Amino acid sequence: CRCQIQCWKNQGKRRSFIVSIVFVIIIGLHKGNPERVCGVDLIDVSTGQTTPEAEPVYGRMFQTPFSDQIRNEAGIATMAVGNITTADQVNTVLAAGRADLVALGRPHLANPYFTHHAAALYNVRLHRGPKQYDPGRSQLYRLAEQARTEFEDLKLKTRPKTHDPDALGGNAT
Repeated sequence: CRCQIQCWKNQGKRRSFIVSIVFVIIIGLHKGNPERVCGVDLIDVSTGQTTPEAEPVYGRMFQTPFSDQIRNEAGIATMAVGNITTADQVNTVLAAGRADLVALGRPHLANPYFTHHAAALYNVRLHRGPKQYDPGRSQLYRLAEQARTEFEDLKLKTRPKTHDPDALGGNAT
């Protein structure tokens, strides 16, 4: 079920009111109710684009707090959307328990191979596609491995030698 949680007009709905709306309209009357009204198993939490007068507060992962609130207060699975643009952001949202799924739109429009690049970044092998793509896929994984190695080397080179002020000739007073 897709829910427009915040209209961003005249400051929009209060955050404390959002979960109440979900309880009444979608889930039922109390947390953990196994009887899902209308068979809803997941809520696509979205905001804005409901009126020309809206003044949304855009930013990195700007809709994730709404997904987080509904997931953790209403106890139903959610899908986060809204300016989530990198594989690291996706993994952060999921690992932090702020959503159960993450949907990406614009990153895939900007780069149709976003999922392949993210898989290579994390060294995850995707299913084999058409044979003619094999050389490109092999190169993608080689380049990703090279980038990981270069990044690890850079981290080692830029790491401070010590955090102990006495070892640096300072006073610990």
